[in-house]
Amino acid sequence: MSLLQTEGLVVEIAGITVCHDLALQIVPGSSWAILGGNGAGKTTLLHTLAGVRLAQQGEITIKGQPLSAWPRRQLAQVVGLLAQESSDPFPITVLETVLIGRHPHLDRWQWEGEEDIEIAQRALQQVALEGFESRMVDTLSGGERHRVTIAALMAQSTQLLLLDEPTNHLDLHHQVTLLDELKAVASAADGALISVLHDINLALRFCDHALLLLPNGVTLHGPIDEVVNSETLTELYAHPVIEIANDEQRYFMPR
Repeated sequence: MSLLQTEGLVVEIAGITVCHDLALQIVPGSSWAILGGNGAGKTTLLHTLAGVRLAQQGEITIKGQPLSAWPRRQLAQVVGLLAQESSDPFPITVLETVLIGRHPHLDRWQWEGEEDIEIAQRALQQVALEGFESRMVDTLSGGERHRVTIAALMAQSTQLLLLDEPTNHLDLHHQVTLLDELKAVASAADGALISVLHDINLALRFCDHALLLLPNGVTLHGPIDEVVNSETLTELYAHPVIEIANDEQRYFMPR
């Protein structure tokens, strides 16, 4: 069964058509990249798939059930969304922040138990923030705060991870290691990833499928080796892109 499926999906924002008649099928074990230029609507589409906003037309199903039919708490046990930016409106520790990811698994007035704390601590280990549990979030660097947000998503223990620019604020080492960890988390849950990425070469390394948001609601999607090439990328970004092959690996650069 597909984790996520769309039929005839139309998404628009501010008079711009993000996608028209989009039919997607996201199966367990897959890792998708959403690629597109600035203002193409990548975040808008991701939020639509997460149920944060409504589509103009079409249907989205999660594990065979219409997205609109899912109670919010049950949906949050299956689908996790990593936003581009997060805010900290009040003083909170790193561990308390990560434990927020456990809330969909708790009853309304239930406190986190030992198992929840262990899950949160394990997530902090996965993002290389072990020992940061008692640090206040507002004392962290931008990259560290972003890793805390990723840890909270990991602690949410969902099957489908929707990631909006997961490499934001991260240096090269943490970009690679965290994408590795996120793939491992999804694999362990028999799940899938959908990531908005700007780095084409990271997409090639970590994703097996791609969805390209071309102008005027046109989309191109499929296995990444089939849909990502210098011609499609040149059209996608309205700038010449060249392909470089090295040791059976493909890389892309702007001309």
